[in-house]
Amino acid sequence: MMSTDALIEFLTFTNDNLTAAIVITAASLLLYNLTRNIHDHVARAAAVLLGCVTIAYGVDSIASLNPELDALEAWYRIQWIGIAFIPAAMFHLAHALLSTTGRLSRGRRRLVVRALYAFSMLLMLWAAFTDLLITDLATDPVTYLRPGQLFPLYVAYFVVASLTALQFVLRARERCLTTTSRRRMSYMLGVMLTPGLGIFPYSLLFDSVGQQEGFSLLAILLAFNAANLLVIGMLVFMSYPLSFFGTYQSDRVVRRDLVQFLLRAPFITIIVLAMMVSVPRVSEPLGLAGTEVVIVAVVATLLALQWFTHLLTPYIDRWMIYTNDQNEALQLRELSERMITRADRRQIQESILATLCNQLRLPLAFMIRFVDGSPVLERIVGPDAPKQTSRQTIKKLIDALPTILQESNTTYSWNDYWLYTLMEEDSGLMLGVMGIWQPKHPLTPEEEDLLESLIFQAQQLLHDAFIYQRVVADLRLLADDGGNLRGNLFAPYQQLPSDTKSSATSISLPSEEHISKWVHGALRDFWGGPQLAENKLMQFEVVKGELEHHDGNPSRALQAILTRAIESLKPEGERSMTTTEWIRYNILELRFLEGKKVRDVANQLAMSQPDFYRKQRAAIQDVARYITVLESQSREEDASGQADES
Repeated sequence: MMSTDALIEFLTFTNDNLTAAIVITAASLLLYNLTRNIHDHVARAAAVLLGCVTIAYGVDSIASLNPELDALEAWYRIQWIGIAFIPAAMFHLAHALLSTTGRLSRGRRRLVVRALYAFSMLLMLWAAFTDLLITDLATDPVTYLRPGQLFPLYVAYFVVASLTALQFVLRARERCLTTTSRRRMSYMLGVMLTPGLGIFPYSLLFDSVGQQEGFSLLAILLAFNAANLLVIGMLVFMSYPLSFFGTYQSDRVVRRDLVQFLLRAPFITIIVLAMMVSVPRVSEPLGLAGTEVVIVAVVATLLALQWFTHLLTPYIDRWMIYTNDQNEALQLRELSERMITRADRRQIQESILATLCNQLRLPLAFMIRFVDGSPVLERIVGPDAPKQTSRQTIKKLIDALPTILQESNTTYSWNDYWLYTLMEEDSGLMLGVMGIWQPKHPLTPEEEDLLESLIFQAQQLLHDAFIYQRVVADLRLLADDGGNLRGNLFAPYQQLPSDTKSSATSISLPSEEHISKWVHGALRDFWGGPQLAENKLMQFEVVKGELEHHDGNPSRALQAILTRAIESLKPEGERSMTTTEWIRYNILELRFLEGKKVRDVANQLAMSQPDFYRKQRAAIQDVARYITVLESQSREEDASGQADES
């Protein structure tokens, strides 16, 4: 059985390590937020919250190094930077989350946030320079600062701010319209108070019950360890829903980036730190004390963790990222890994030709590829390759190829060269020609097998390159003409500007490019898509003015504006599916109002899909200009009305 002293020493050791793990986790997630979407309101509020956690637990880590009592008291007062600001940070984050659901602040919540930060600043100054909140240092049962006369004021402030923040998140969850957004807001509801509860100064508890019988250091350490484990888990859990706010990336990309970051940053750092701290304690009884042992252990741990994460990543990808409904993304990822680029093709061609020259002792070998029916020299290898006469000879060969290849052969002889046609087996399409200098000796059976194998490899190479070239062309067409979805999609958890009063009265409007993107997003979700209620067009005065005609329903109001804009493109006279003046109206009406697929609409209008996308983009720009004119008129009327009132 472990003695009480040994158990206390063990719990102290684990508590110090868990405290350091919290600092690493919070600091890592803080940096992750700062580098990804710091312009988002939610991300900024979360950064403040994580900063408070990092400061508070960072001081606890410093305290575990057993500094002098005077220095320790100074550090504990510095710790109040995080403790004082954590209630304001929780309220700020809850306010930002509520704003993402369309519950915009009309100025009151923003003023409360600023007031709370100001009050937190005052609390921090009291803690740093006075004894009003905290007083002298106590050392039993653990080291802590005793509560001052105004400590109950902080407790009340913490409780009120925390409960209000919890209520805001609950309201935000109730306002979520989709299952996914409600689920993520439920996650936030479950972990919202964890950072605050983790760094709350429980010195009041120690001071009030520390002298009671049965209240021991062992119980305190057990509670600390359990609380630290909970905080680590909740911080990681909180990072998941927070990652989706303010980003234009798909859920799959967000999950992938977060998982990779957690594995490569906090996870590996925490394990390495644990090894650095634990190895000296374990190695001393074995007679292996010394920094060399720690270095070896850390290096071995890093190698093992890299190997482990490399093996684990594919399983995590399939379990969390590339799930059943993400098969297309997985296929594209695997396609990119097998993709043969131009540089890859040239390197493989050089390898094939070099093998031929080395094995058959040839002075020259080359490969020609057909590009749009024209022969182009791809690669030339061999000791004679740099010679100008050899290149001139091959150029003559290229000019003569159409005449040489008229016969339906697979092998040709031309001057001193043997030529082998490289064809697509299924269609018989001529992909290229591989040529070698005629060998000076008859080929052995082994050399013939080698030559046949390399010809087949060259044929497969050009076939795969041809396929991948078409794939890349289609992907480029999708990116250029199909509209970059990431650019056109409105971030799913992006809040509308909170300064609604100023935006309502301002005559200036966003750029035509931004309005076109919002119009495209609204049209895509015209029949109740998840982003329609969160589209930035909802803040336009022309949409707000339409609310009274649609029972205050913003989605119906926006639908009415969009329908009116599309109808404005409708020409007079009898409808035609092919005439130029009807094309843009037909595209918008069939694609969005009737909800037909792109392929079906393009076929109905007798146009290619690339042409369809170009004309659709122009039609959407027409709708955006129509809405811009309406919005400008509406804002001018509001501005003139306010001027008359003043």
